[in-house]
Amino acid sequence: MTSTPLSTLKHYWGHEQFRPLQEEIIQSVLSGHDTLALLPTGGGKSICFQVPGMMLPGLTLVVSPLIALMRDQVENLNRRGIAAAYINSSMSWKEIESKLQNAIFGKYKFLYCAPERLRTELFRMRIEKLNINLLAIDESHCISQWGHDFRPAYLAIGDLRKMLRGIPVIALTATATDRVKRDIVESLMLKEHREFVQSFRRANLVYTVENDENVIRRILEIAGRSGGSGIVYSRTRKRVVRLAEILLDHGIVASAYHGGMDPKQRDEVQEKWLKNEIRVITATNAFGMGIDKPDVRFVIHHNLPQDPESYYQEAGRAGRDGQKAICVSFHSAKDLEELDSWVERQYPDWETVVKHYDDICTYFRIPNRGEVYKLYNFDLVDLAIRTKNQPGLLYNSLRILHNESVIALNELPDHFGYIFFKIRPEEVIEYKRKYPGCAEITDFVLRTVGGEVYSDYVKFLPDSWAKKLGIPVLQLQKELGRLATCGIAAWTPPKDHPTLAFLSAKHTLTRSGMNWHKYNFLLKTAHSRKAEIFKYVQSEKGCRALMLRNYFGENATDRCGMCDLCKKELAMQKQEKTAEAIREEIRNALSPSPMPYRELLSRLTFGIPEQREMVLRELLDEEQVAIGDNSEVRLNASE
Repeated sequence: MTSTPLSTLKHYWGHEQFRPLQEEIIQSVLSGHDTLALLPTGGGKSICFQVPGMMLPGLTLVVSPLIALMRDQVENLNRRGIAAAYINSSMSWKEIESKLQNAIFGKYKFLYCAPERLRTELFRMRIEKLNINLLAIDESHCISQWGHDFRPAYLAIGDLRKMLRGIPVIALTATATDRVKRDIVESLMLKEHREFVQSFRRANLVYTVENDENVIRRILEIAGRSGGSGIVYSRTRKRVVRLAEILLDHGIVASAYHGGMDPKQRDEVQEKWLKNEIRVITATNAFGMGIDKPDVRFVIHHNLPQDPESYYQEAGRAGRDGQKAICVSFHSAKDLEELDSWVERQYPDWETVVKHYDDICTYFRIPNRGEVYKLYNFDLVDLAIRTKNQPGLLYNSLRILHNESVIALNELPDHFGYIFFKIRPEEVIEYKRKYPGCAEITDFVLRTVGGEVYSDYVKFLPDSWAKKLGIPVLQLQKELGRLATCGIAAWTPPKDHPTLAFLSAKHTLTRSGMNWHKYNFLLKTAHSRKAEIFKYVQSEKGCRALMLRNYFGENATDRCGMCDLCKKELAMQKQEKTAEAIREEIRNALSPSPMPYRELLSRLTFGIPEQREMVLRELLDEEQVAIGDNSEVRLNASE
């Protein structure tokens, strides 16, 4: 039976129907067209390349900027019985070589790759041997210098496109202005492409901006009266932790989430929140990518994000079930000043970046005892203390050095070990006889993970294996080390810290080599987008939802009718209609003859007493009515 997009979706993902535009996008890809798909957060972008990837022969190469997102998608595909793997900067040269060789032999349907890997000699040597039939560029806005998350390594995709002539490309993103869309099309050389743009309208989201002096009180009110779960975003780790403590003190089950936490702890917090064991998660912008929780009833921004793109993505995590949800942003003059300074720190000046590079070379003893491509464990705080640098500024320099492929920075520790048998299956008995001390651990590995260990690195949790064997983890590591010494296997221990690798020997950085003019440009564009978020929160007229939609190039005019500005205008219109009705009622009451002031007010039926008296005073000020000596109100002759 010939498979169709819908039958493929049902078979592997268990969904009965596609979300809006998904099927049209998939058909475009299957027809061999270059395709640009803009689907808002929660629109189901991954399905748009995963379904055609399963239907097309050969391999789908997916370029993705986020290690965590790659890992999650690969694990999800594997759980569905779909062969997939990823390559990123946390892997050793041998691991990457193994993955590429397996991809060449047709073991995978999907190979995820960080954009920085595209520029390596190892990848370029293997690319022509890969049977690639679809190239998917996730978060494609990263290719544009006008985008909110520009990644210079994405520009290498243009060279990759030249090598993969005749293969359709699908570029996907949730947020892109018209200028960013043009950059995507030009940089990826999309030819006669088809473009699909889903409206940025989220009809169930209520956008509100508040300038409340007692922000904590309002957060407690919103969390207390709202059902379901919620997210409270703040800019710093310290505030995130404090907000969680305050919510807990007031009986609201909450927990903090930020990049400085132990990864196991972060995973535990996220899992409890997904299972509704925690109602509210307070977080920095490190939280949320790939999260698709349906019952998020509110998203609060304790501090403003740096641009409309970030705000739209973060606020868009509310109301995924289509039910009403609120998105509240707080702002103050102090917060606006802080954001201005925070954006400036994202792009350290040239002298600072050079100093930070020299400092980390000294810290890791490069080149004295350092090795290019060797993975170093590092702790940002310890690195900052020992080099006498401010952690945030140092991190931003590391990010720039990573973008320029001077270093490879992996911020996510990996708690898995990886093992690969270097011998052939028929050699096992011979090696066990030759190295009897390795027999037990060899049999255990084969029983636990099977024959796959002969063809690829297989991941495992050392704690779990040690428990099954009834030995300490350190003893397990010694046993695995013995396998490596005897030539039976290669294995990589868990990387329990963020890792950093130098991609070249220590050298003198130059502005031209670093494309430094680009970072001056990026700073300017960051300030430009920051100005847009300022405009969003400071606007007193219009519609919040329309502001966001129009920012992304949607020529929309239909107001949401629910945001704070729409409600304010509707209230004013209602008030104006009521005032006009009161005016007319006063004229009619006085047309036969004058009437005492209090009696006149008592006969009025429209509005509330305070509004009736206010309208009557307005008529007196306008001299449309007058009061006589006996407090009788009469119409003026001109009336």
